[in-house]
Amino acid sequence: MGTTFCSIHIYSSHPIASDKYRFHCFSPGWHTYLFEKDSDLNPDITRKTARHISNLVSAPVLWFYLFDDDILAFKFYVGGKECARYSSHLLEPNRNISKISELIGYTGHNRDLSHILNCSDLHQQIELLEDFFGVCLLPFPELVNRNPQSLHRERTSSHINNFITMDKRLSGKHGPIQVQLVQEVAGVLDCCDWFWEWFEKKPKTPVPHFSAHYYLFSTAHSTERVCMPVHFNNGKINIISSDEMKQKGANRPNPYTKIGDSPLYTHHFYPNKLYFTDTAPTAYRNREILLPRGFFGLGFDSRDRLVLFDDKSTFAIADEHGKIIAKQRLKGQIQDLRGDFILTVEDNGYNGVIRVYHFGDK
Repeated sequence: MGTTFCSIHIYSSHPIASDKYRFHCFSPGWHTYLFEKDSDLNPDITRKTARHISNLVSAPVLWFYLFDDDILAFKFYVGGKECARYSSHLLEPNRNISKISELIGYTGHNRDLSHILNCSDLHQQIELLEDFFGVCLLPFPELVNRNPQSLHRERTSSHINNFITMDKRLSGKHGPIQVQLVQEVAGVLDCCDWFWEWFEKKPKTPVPHFSAHYYLFSTAHSTERVCMPVHFNNGKINIISSDEMKQKGANRPNPYTKIGDSPLYTHHFYPNKLYFTDTAPTAYRNREILLPRGFFGLGFDSRDRLVLFDDKSTFAIADEHGKIIAKQRLKGQIQDLRGDFILTVEDNGYNGVIRVYHFGDK
């Protein structure tokens, strides 16, 4: 299990006096609440505590939460009300991120914060947030008691600027990997249990999921639509015959599998890791790597390099240690990888766009 921890901080240049709560000023302009016992670290309790403290002081209150070295979240409260929040959890929407720099007297640095929140390395992101806020976000009790000087932080932009510079070198037109759009087709793709309905025209046990890289294509979502079997192969979506689909594309008895599933590795969550088999490419064989936060395995390219993807349509090349060495953002949601070609789909519920991209070294 990874580290789980909560902390509460008041941004104020004035001393904080309270009969109920104990604060200490480890960093200029910040007052950190010192918890009395471990049970106080419950996130539901600490959120309520932060909200209550914000009712008692005329200053922004920051609540910070780290769960299992995997999920990071923080909220700002003013006058008992939540005024901004961020969470790396996909199901928790962010709110008023652009107001945070103003809350902590750092107006004009919204772009820096945006870069920090896109950092895929959790521990690096925490360090960058500490540089941005100017406060230690993980004041562990043992450090408070034994080495309180180690909790001192000061707001600085040098580390943030270095991070932004290095991150820009991984992507965009100057990145080590470049992409080219090679096919764009108006339409939508289905990949599960419609096969017999569309091709047999009579009730049968549905196929749970097509074989890898096989889909049904149609120009739009409709009860009257015409579906055609297609195969993602040789860098394109190719229409194939019904017979070929029945023989090769719809004969896999396994249940539905996720994008990026591979016999070369298994995916474990919390923490987010890949465990590679003895048949994986040599550099990764029998290893385990902690994935960059927000990324998942997509497969291997033609040079046996690990390809990752996230829910923001970003794909990345990672080395055998899980470090991202190149990345690019595509249009649409990433659906499939085959060699050096990535398939994306953009679907608005009625119609969509299918794209195939080729990527390679600059």
